[in-house]
Amino acid sequence: MATSPSSESRSQTQENGNQLEYLFGNMSISNNDTVGYDLIHELVKDDIHCKQDILIILFHTLLINRGYRVIHSQEDVAGVQETSETLPGGWNRNSSFYTLRYLNMRNKRVYELQVVLSCNDNIVVNFLDTDNITVRTASMNVSRYVKKMDGSLMAMVPKYADIIAILSGNLLRKERSVDSHSQVCH
Repeated sequence: MATSPSSESRSQTQENGNQLEYLFGNMSISNNDTVGYDLIHELVKDDIHCKQDILIILFHTLLINRGYRVIHSQEDVAGVQETSETLPGGWNRNSSFYTLRYLNMRNKRVYELQVVLSCNDNIVVNFLDTDNITVRTASMNVSRYVKKMDGSLMAMVPKYADIIAILSGNLLRKERSVDSHSQVCH
């Protein structure tokens, strides 16, 4: 029996979805992941010095949209940490090594985002759960993803959805029994 084009399309879509689930876990990727990127970019545009800064803003936006808040200060006397959705002053002071601390508003755990510029324009992204000292890692080539230093997100990072998929699948996925995991992108 011949298959209609529409059922072939559905079959291909389902197969692609299964491959994505296998690669990235059952983590949905949506347009909501980039909501607020333009605003955050506008707030810090005068501080942007290099292509990896663009990626840090994207990582930060993804975390904010997934329920994290950046920690701007150490705990005060009452044990309260000041958090917000904006990047702290000096967030990109060192373009070879970025460190930002986040509070997950759902589970109240503190995480540390570390991004290291390594050789050949590659970055290594570590996401450390400071409560149980587990780290998740991903790496990517900055120039492969960041094409421009200004403009819209799509103009600057045409494959931003690939980055979100990598981070969602490796850094933000639900806890597993394995303490660390790596994903390399060339």
